[in-house]
Amino acid sequence: LLCRANGTETPTTRPDGTQHEIVSSAEVFCGEVQAIIDQTEELHKLVSSVAASDDPINAYSCRPHLPSSLVNAFEGILGLFVLKAKELSWMNRFAAKRGSSYSRNAERRLNRLKDACESTSRHVREHLVRAREDIIMLGTTKRDSERIIIAPIGPEFLAACLISSLQNNVPVPGTERKLDLVAHYRNHTSRLWFETNRKPKRGAFVAIHALEEELEALRVVVASQQHLLKSYQRLLSPLSFRSRTTDRLYYKDRKASFDLENKCIRRQQRRLAERDKALAILQRKARTLRDETKQRIEILDEGHGKAIRVFTIVTLFFLPL
Repeated sequence: LLCRANGTETPTTRPDGTQHEIVSSAEVFCGEVQAIIDQTEELHKLVSSVAASDDPINAYSCRPHLPSSLVNAFEGILGLFVLKAKELSWMNRFAAKRGSSYSRNAERRLNRLKDACESTSRHVREHLVRAREDIIMLGTTKRDSERIIIAPIGPEFLAACLISSLQNNVPVPGTERKLDLVAHYRNHTSRLWFETNRKPKRGAFVAIHALEEELEALRVVVASQQHLLKSYQRLLSPLSFRSRTTDRLYYKDRKASFDLENKCIRRQQRRLAERDKALAILQRKARTLRDETKQRIEILDEGHGKAIRVFTIVTLFFLPL
């Protein structure tokens, strides 16, 4: 393996292309390892802040449980080192016997090892991100006899989950099924469209008008739900606190807990925005259906009027005969 230190190179008899390829692979791996180290140091600081205790005797009694995501990340890191060692070994073999049948087999094996290294590195980063969330969720309440301090997952997060569940699930009375409002009104709009196109009549205006009123009411409900989430998000945000009148430790815990709570709230806000957009599209379809139905009925009425006039003229003309 080519070594670079302080701008010098270790002499070697291998071709320059192979040297640069091996060094480049090693440098990329060092960068990936450094990124993993940064993530693990962040996790260590997070565990220290969550598990900290004012009583040094009980400092070990409030450690969070070991999450499975962290175990999976550790296993992935070990596998990454093993795979990279095999990859560098096969690169040496490929360079030593280039051009032979053994070299072609080594090249295929080397490509598989590179793909496995990339996949393992990606999974390690995903596990470390998941471990960060798990550590926040597994935090415990600090022991303080004079002050109530909320843990990283407290009633605020549970309330956000409860609000999201109530806004997303509409029970059907008398059953255990849930009603998808957007799908229900989309089917109702399609059914009205088919009926009015097949046989337009004035009675359809009543159904279309009722559909427009219901869609407008649903959009008002969605707007109130969005306002509720926005107000709750502002209430939980540490930026809304006045530091001079807020307990310092509670402010610190609230700031640590808000990331997870804000993620839950923002996810629900995106759902509501998509729901409002779908309802707005249905409103435009209902308005278009009303206008088209009106035009069809006017055309039919005009045709009927012409037929009646022709019949009257013919009757008056031929009746005396």
